[in-house]
Amino acid sequence: MAYFLQSIRPVASGSALLLFCLISLGCGSQTEGPLRFRVSGDITFQGNPIPAGLITFSPDAALGNSGPQGVARIRDGHFDTGFDGGKGVLSGPQIVKVIGADGETYTDDAGIQAPEGKPLFAPWETKLEVLNEDIKIDWEVPQLPVR
Repeated sequence: MAYFLQSIRPVASGSALLLFCLISLGCGSQTEGPLRFRVSGDITFQGNPIPAGLITFSPDAALGNSGPQGVARIRDGHFDTGFDGGKGVLSGPQIVKVIGADGETYTDDAGIQAPEGKPLFAPWETKLEVLNEDIKIDWEVPQLPVR
């Protein structure tokens, strides 16, 4: 029995080292998942910078694109998937959804707080093609009624 334990000790310690390396490489790596690209720019409504909001970039399944969504916060008319908790965008056709707000925190009649403020317009959608590179793009949201 002693001989058996001595013979497996190098294998067990080598396995433990391999497991440690795999865990440290696999957890929290910035290179995990599909390749993403940075999308940034300015966004306005009625000629004015949108004070606050959110932009999502969803792969357009109708055009054969799939994968995780990209996202960017809107702050003072600027957005950037590389900042403030944003997520980069996959290559290929995207459906872009913009939600804009006045940036003034308020609480509605039901007691629900909206930290981004009141909506400026109904959610607006457009399309974007990402071609394996970072993009800078500016948008003017058309006049839409608030829902």
